[in-house]
Amino acid sequence: MAFGLVMIEGAGLADLARVGLHDAGTTAPGHEVLASDDPGALEVAGGLLIAQGRTDVSQENHGVALALGSRVVAAAVDPRDNTYLLSVYDDTGVRRHQVDTLGERGVGAGDPLPEEEGVERLDAESTVRIFERLTGVSVADLQDAQFTMLRPRQEHDEVSGRPWIKRLLGLHSDRQGLADNDGPPPQPPHLHA
Repeated sequence: MAFGLVMIEGAGLADLARVGLHDAGTTAPGHEVLASDDPGALEVAGGLLIAQGRTDVSQENHGVALALGSRVVAAAVDPRDNTYLLSVYDDTGVRRHQVDTLGERGVGAGDPLPEEEGVERLDAESTVRIFERLTGVSVADLQDAQFTMLRPRQEHDEVSGRPWIKRLLGLHSDRQGLADNDGPPPQPPHLHA
């Protein structure tokens, strides 16, 4: 089973809007999130964990570290492709990034971390073990935890962030004063008897 994990230290669910993620309004247990195409978030001791049943959630986290000013630890496990990733970012840049595939080091940046001691190459077990050492989060403990499902930023997030009077009066314009692409919400058709 492939999955990705991202730990954002010192962050909470409310911080995710700054990086384009929002509460989807549903929850799911960890074992479902770790098999899902949709990411879920869980507030844990020390920060916020994002998990997904795909590895792409574990990529491109340097921007998250910069936006939130936090250390971000990411791990990806994909036994089907025999590819494993471990990254540590902070607001100064990449501290460690490594990708091992087919038992060989594909990418390596930064100095080895003390938590990597005794690990020559990443595999499913070592990737999860190092992630746990770095974050204190055990994948086994996540199975029954209730995650908040996430969705990407959408147009209505912008509208809901506008002053209440504009929303009340139906003023649907963006920050530059231009009409939104979608305009006001559609009204139900009037039926004539």
